[in-house]
Amino acid sequence: MYETTMIGRHGKDLIKMIPDARTSDVAEIAPGGTPTGRDAAVAVVALMQRTVKRLPPMTIVNLFNSHMGSGQVEALWSKLKDATAACMQDGAKTLARVWEAAWRAGAGEDRGQGGKFDQDSLSKLYNDPSFLPAFPLQQLTLDANDHLVPIGGSSTRRRSATTARRARPQAAKKAARKAVRETARKAPKKAPARKRPAAAAPVRRAAASKKTATKRGAASKRSVGKTRRAARKR
Repeated sequence: MYETTMIGRHGKDLIKMIPDARTSDVAEIAPGGTPTGRDAAVAVVALMQRTVKRLPPMTIVNLFNSHMGSGQVEALWSKLKDATAACMQDGAKTLARVWEAAWRAGAGEDRGQGGKFDQDSLSKLYNDPSFLPAFPLQQLTLDANDHLVPIGGSSTRRRSATTARRARPQAAKKAARKAVRETARKAPKKAPARKRPAAAAPVRRAAASKKTATKRGAASKRSVGKTRRAARKR
């Protein structure tokens, strides 16, 4: 209701409010040095802490519960619009700092102008199952340097195999579908099966039944006629 219905209904108003929200500037990540993944993570967690302080989740929940029924969305918007716009502005600033830090860490200024890539080439980069593999928390532990590392074991290997299967590039899927179509096209066509003549027995049975019914009807008429003639004689 808050982050979908309310935002969708007042999206145009919110877009106008975000630039005018009053939030502090976000500091540069690892100024004067080469940013690391930990530095970026610290900046993101700091954003989460500022967001919870600026707009506590229970504030949204309590307001939702106290305005059930008609007018609920407008009540949420009236009370939360300013804090929502501020949270979004803070998030945009933090995201900009994260991208800026990644550019510095990757020495973007020294790499020259980038080229163009097609979708298949890019997918090979982000579909690499060995890059940042996902693990359940139960399969992770801390090493001597307090870094998250997988515990290992068969369950972890199964997880990695599943990730690899899901990460198969689209190009491979297209090639597989094309191979199936080619195989089906080159396969010898089967001769059309001859149609068997319809069985005559049901037709004969139907004709016999009709003939029998006709005889029965005639016999019934004769019986009625005899009865009437006998009645007239009496």
